[in-house]
Amino acid sequence: VGVASYDPEPTSRRHGFESLGSVDSIDLRQNESLSKQMAVVLRQHLVTVPMLTAGVPLVSLELRSTQLSPEIMKILSKALESNECLTHLGISSNAIGSVGAESVSEMLKFNRHLTSLDMCSTVVNATGALQLASALEVNSTLTKLLLDHNRLRDEGTVHLARALASNTSLQILSLESNEIGLEGATALAMVLGADGDDEGRYVNA
Repeated sequence: VGVASYDPEPTSRRHGFESLGSVDSIDLRQNESLSKQMAVVLRQHLVTVPMLTAGVPLVSLELRSTQLSPEIMKILSKALESNECLTHLGISSNAIGSVGAESVSEMLKFNRHLTSLDMCSTVVNATGALQLASALEVNSTLTKLLLDHNRLRDEGTVHLARALASNTSLQILSLESNEIGLEGATALAMVLGADGDDEGRYVNA
């Protein structure tokens, strides 16, 4: 069991998705870009080959700084709706914005296995936060959500705080560097208490 890093060169492509060996993680972080063609290939693994090798489920997918577009995010999110193995998805440092956040939110409404989601520095604003909040109201498996260095501000933070009031599974929510003012901080405090910790739940803003 190990980690596979994808090499986009044609001469070694057979050692990429097509021949991963005994791995439970794929790490593509800081590749120049994740093309639509690569995303389609990856989608096939997520949908039709959740067990990449006998007895070895793919549990972690790291796509940080791969220039994910909203279109590609939609392709991958759709595949993850029915995926039953992946527990961690990292898409930080990709400008997917509210359109990409909508795709992720729709995925969270159906996926019942993902527990950790890193969306730091993804240009998510209050509209994206509203979409994520609607997903958190029905999702019961995600336990960790990182949204640092985005554009949530007070409006987006209020949306997430309202979702936390009904969501009992999310234990870690990180919102650093989101220009959160008094209104947003107050909304979080009302849900979590003044110390930001309620029955083991931790929010960092």
